[in-house]
Amino acid sequence: MIRKTIFKTIASVGLVLIINACQLGEDKGDNFDPVFYKYDIVHVESTYQGCVVGNENCTYMTFDYPKFKNSDNSEVLKKINRKIEKLVLYSTEAESPESACKNFVNEYGKFVTGAEVDDYSTAWFDERKASWLSIEKKVLSVECRLSSFMGGAHSSSFVMLRNFNPYTGDSLGLGMIFIPESLRELTRIGELQFQKTQKLKNGISYEEAGYWFKDNRFYLTGNFAFTKEGLLFYYNEYEIAPYSMGAVYFVVPYSLIMHLFE
Repeated sequence: MIRKTIFKTIASVGLVLIINACQLGEDKGDNFDPVFYKYDIVHVESTYQGCVVGNENCTYMTFDYPKFKNSDNSEVLKKINRKIEKLVLYSTEAESPESACKNFVNEYGKFVTGAEVDDYSTAWFDERKASWLSIEKKVLSVECRLSSFMGGAHSSSFVMLRNFNPYTGDSLGLGMIFIPESLRELTRIGELQFQKTQKLKNGISYEEAGYWFKDNRFYLTGNFAFTKEGLLFYYNEYEIAPYSMGAVYFVVPYSLIMHLFE
C-alpha cells in the first residue's frame, strides 16, 4: 500500500515539470508552503598551509551543499538535511564536513613530509557539491558531484542522485514510485532512449559496443532523478563501461512515460 500511495503521489510531478505550470509556492490545496522549503548553501573548505582554493599548486577540500533554513521546526527537514550531509560525506568516514576537510589536509601533510617521499609537490584536491535538480510539491531530487585527485594518472569523479518525499523525508527508489508492470515498461522505454543517446547501431550487442551489462541485458540504474527535461539516469565511470567511455547518462522525456504515472 505504501508503494501505491507514493505512486499516486508522484504521478502528478511529471505533468508539473512538463508544463511548468505549478511553480514552487503556488497552493493547489495540499498545504504546500514555499517558505518551508527555503534553503541556504553551506560552504566548508580547508587548504594546505593557507593556499588559495583553485590554484594549481594548492591542496584543498571543499563542500557546498543545500541545507533547509527552518529545519529546527521540522523533523522532516532535519531528516533530509542529515541525508544530504551524509551524501556529501560519502567515503570519508568523517562525522562532519569540517572534520573531513581537516583529515584530508592532515593526510596530505603526513604524506609529503613522510620519509618515503622526496620533494613531492603534486597538489591534491577533493571537491564535493550537492544541488537541487527539482524541488516541487511531490518530489525533491538532489544531485551530489564528487571530484578528486590524490596522485595517479587522472582525477576521479562520481555523481549520486537521490530523491525524497517532501512530506516525510523518506528516500524514494524506483520500486517505490513505479509498480512492477510500469517499471518493466519504463525499462523498455529507457533502453530505447539509452540506445538513441549512445548512437548504438542495430544488430550490435552491448558487449561488442564496449558496455559491461551482465549477460548483455540492459538495466536501469537506481541512480536517477526528476529534472525539468525528464527522468535522468546516470551510470558512473566504470559502472557499465571502461574509463575511456566516461560516465553514461540519458534522459527519458516525460512525454514518453506519462501513462506510467496514471
